[in-house]
Amino acid sequence: MTNYTRLSEESQYRDDLLIRANYFSLAVIAVLIGTLLQASPVVRPLVAMAGVAIAYSFWLATESYKGARDVLNDSMRRTETQFEELSVVEDYDTRSRSQIEKRSLSSYFIGLQMTTTFVWLVLYALLVTEFVYL
Repeated sequence: MTNYTRLSEESQYRDDLLIRANYFSLAVIAVLIGTLLQASPVVRPLVAMAGVAIAYSFWLATESYKGARDVLNDSMRRTETQFEELSVVEDYDTRSRSQIEKRSLSSYFIGLQMTTTFVWLVLYALLVTEFVYL
């Protein structure tokens, strides 16, 4: 019972980290976009390069938090299977649900970080290409 409580608290902590990190990444993206728009054309590729590095860092952090949380949730499910009276959730049949409804919030966060990294990478490539041809 104590182990289950600890697993639950750690899982909630990982959920909180996941959410906070993604909201923080949105703030950092806003700052980078503002910096990019105000920077001189010579500095813009450097800002975009920083955007790629930062976005990739957030992507790795999101993957790490989700992975740690998933391991904890699996441990909790095993404990719930052993002690059915601990279960506070019901398993629902998701076969009739669409693919969008089956995705978790953490999957969306990972998708957001992946997309952000890709956008910054494309922007960096475009800015470097523009800079080389100047």
